Amino acid sequence: MRGATLDKEETITKIFNKYKKIEIKPDEFMGLKQYIFLRKLLSINPILYRELILNHTELVGKVYTPEVGTAIKYFHIIRQFFPASIGPFVIDIDDILGKGKIEDLQNTEFRLAAKKRLKNLIISFAIGRYNYFAEKTGQAIFSNDNSTRLKDFLSKLIIVVTDSERILGIGDQGRDGAEISFGKLNCYYLGIGFNPSYLLPLGIDVGTNNRAKLDSALYDGMKHLRLNNQQYYPMMQLALEAISELSPRLMQFEDFKGARAWNILDWFTENIDVPCFNDDSQGTGAVVLSGIMSAERLGIDLKDSYFLFYGAGGAAIGLAQQIEWYLEENGMDKEEAKDRIIMIDSSGVLYEKRELKHKQGKKEFESYQKQYVLSANSEKVLIRFMQKKHDHWKIGEKISAEEAVECFGTNILIGTTTQPGIFTPALISLAKKSSEKRMKKQAKLLCMPLSNPTHKCEILSKDESHQYTEAETEGEQLYILKKAVTRTIDAAKGEIIIGTGSPFPSVDYKGKNYEIGQANNIFIFPGLAYGIVFSGVRKVTKQMFLATAKGLSSVLDEEDIKKNRIYPLFEKFYKASERVAAYVALAAINDKDAKINPLLEKYRVYDDEKRLIKDLIKEVADSIWYNRIDVNNLIHDENTEKRTSDFDFERIRKDLITAKELEE
Repeated sequence: MRGATLDKEETITKIFNKYKKIEIKPDEFMGLKQYIFLRKLLSINPILYRELILNHTELVGKVYTPEVGTAIKYFHIIRQFFPASIGPFVIDIDDILGKGKIEDLQNTEFRLAAKKRLKNLIISFAIGRYNYFAEKTGQAIFSNDNSTRLKDFLSKLIIVVTDSERILGIGDQGRDGAEISFGKLNCYYLGIGFNPSYLLPLGIDVGTNNRAKLDSALYDGMKHLRLNNQQYYPMMQLALEAISELSPRLMQFEDFKGARAWNILDWFTENIDVPCFNDDSQGTGAVVLSGIMSAERLGIDLKDSYFLFYGAGGAAIGLAQQIEWYLEENGMDKEEAKDRIIMIDSSGVLYEKRELKHKQGKKEFESYQKQYVLSANSEKVLIRFMQKKHDHWKIGEKISAEEAVECFGTNILIGTTTQPGIFTPALISLAKKSSEKRMKKQAKLLCMPLSNPTHKCEILSKDESHQYTEAETEGEQLYILKKAVTRTIDAAKGEIIIGTGSPFPSVDYKGKNYEIGQANNIFIFPGLAYGIVFSGVRKVTKQMFLATAKGLSSVLDEEDIKKNRIYPLFEKFYKASERVAAYVALAAINDKDAKINPLLEKYRVYDDEKRLIKDLIKEVADSIWYNRIDVNNLIHDENTEKRTSDFDFERIRKDLITAKELEE
């Protein structure tokens, strides 16, 4: 066994050294080359791929955020290097309608035929993907020779689906955006060891408003603008009905946009008996709430805190929702909890009497935003402040972030704008001064600029954002990020905790080291998904999201707290996933109305929560597919090294440059 372990380590070292050769000649597409290398490794030797990344967790950012964003932008160019049989699988309008029209979806017979056609397409892809990974991981090949076996197979599928309208911080990516579904499920495999054979990445192509895609001769998605709501919802609901009739184990919605994201989630939750969640709003909500829980251990007093959300899209609403739940769980009544939340969009504070109209004649507030329009109490306070501060200001006019910060003394700043230059030194300094005035004591700030990719982070200046994208080396990029972090710390006189959406380096400021926590959803969604599957529940409750946040925060030990960390180091992301799954299972066990996995019923009589968590973590770990396979026997393949690096990048360089120019 010792010899096998050494062979395993040598194999990992060998492939890592091959990967590092990409860095010898850095250029503007180096990150993309790294992504291609690692994704090819996944398709050739999935066991070695996972072992490599578990041993070199710095590579997580090369296969997930931020690098997956670049890969998505150019996926129609780079996907030629990957086997089509593992996906992502994209359903388009022609697949749904066949030779029919959208109006035909009103016809029952047509709907049934369309759903049957879609289900057959998805089943064929699912079986092909299963067998591809089964062969690579020593599993039996699936033979679709009877309906019972097929039903059992489909019931194990874990699906991530996207319509690609709001990919990360890069917007509408059309058909290419389906790669985010692949990337998320890749993290299910990396994060907690899900069997990749049962992970199904899906995209639904309903057109794109991305002009660069539409103008590209190489782009092969639907070459028309996105469907309007009257066309979109009937198409989407039919596609999701077809998918749900396969009875998968779990559905995750990914990168739907704004009102559509919330409407689809609400409709699916109310009408379909398949557990589901939306990672952009609910997963992000849990990871941010976890950071806030950890910040409490570092001196942030939530009972004396006000929250400024800069950015009021679907993700921000999801964050606010979970923060409100947590405040209420800790004794604050609902009205007071809402008083503490201030939402800002491009037209300023969201308040009931605001009269500024959005462009294109949209309503003042989207339906999903209305629950977090400024509370009546806080609106009165803010209006009095504005009238006192400005002689000519009128009710209904814009109220800026700076004015809201000064009025309420907000000490927790959360950014979801995808815009650099938002959290300026002046705003941070004002938040520090105003919160101390309100609290009548020295105050520590919590600043969470969450936007991805890295160059869209709110603490970067606009110039730094541009410099970051033009930088040719990682060293140059690190210098830019350190400069932005140091400036932010200085504006708060050192009294600040920072958590970002993308990885940022630590900095030294006046003799003290500041570690920048990364609010990365990879800490959340693999464990959340596994907890749902493991516990056997059919509905995902708010208590499960709160448990997810608690589970992640519990990973931090005293050493982490001494170093001012609000998130674990990436080397603990596997441990974090197991703990999150256990805490989700605990929430299911504590829900007396939930029907759970019969094997977990015994835990409902426990009265010692610490012991229960300890036992659940062990049971989760013992149940994980990856923990039960012979890794040492499966990791070796003498052709892996050659096949992984066998791609002619120069062949596509010209196409990449053209695509980049179209974007600009």
